[in-house]
Amino acid sequence: MTFPVLAFCGMPGTAADLEILRNAAGESSCDLQIYGVASMEEAVIAGRGKIPVCVGYSRGCRNAMRYALQYPAAGVLLIAPHWGNRISPLLRVLLHIPVLGTFLLRKVGPERIRKMLRETAFPEEIPEAYGALENIYAQPSVLRSALLSPAHSMAEAEFLAQSLQVPVHAIAGGCDKALFMAEALRPRLKCLTVIPQAGHALPWTHGKECVKALKELMENL
Repeated sequence: MTFPVLAFCGMPGTAADLEILRNAAGESSCDLQIYGVASMEEAVIAGRGKIPVCVGYSRGCRNAMRYALQYPAAGVLLIAPHWGNRISPLLRVLLHIPVLGTFLLRKVGPERIRKMLRETAFPEEIPEAYGALENIYAQPSVLRSALLSPAHSMAEAEFLAQSLQVPVHAIAGGCDKALFMAEALRPRLKCLTVIPQAGHALPWTHGKECVKALKELMENL
């Protein structure tokens, strides 16, 4: 059985990011109704009248679980879960100054995004579709939003996973520096799949494996 998919992007990210999963699905892509969202507000609108499977990528995993806790949902798939990094108080203050913050982001943003793409794709090379997002992610408005978004605790993530009344599956890369975040949720997950030679950017480097995990979740609902 298939369900509509509410796909919560990471940060930085855009609502269209997880459309990449449709490409990975190949001939069966017609079975995937993917509604990409970048916020809870967008998810509430997209999910109206539906009972979706909530898919979160990276920092979008928190909102995927929050949605499934507050609204009707059939299940949750967490892809490379991450709860965010804290930035220095000084940088936070500077980013809140419109002109100065924008200047700093234009100056250092592109290199910071290139570094993020390299690190999250590792040990793979940066896939073409992932590299194409560099200019979008480096836009000051997108990068500012990601940097100023608060980090969240493992305790909150564990509480969300434990509170859910629907199956929660997860998939993570064995080479991902944030793998411990998925491992910490293992006691509260119905299934955790770890891809040994994979990093963080799974929708782009291992899209077929993500689609397989999604379909396995749906088949068991």
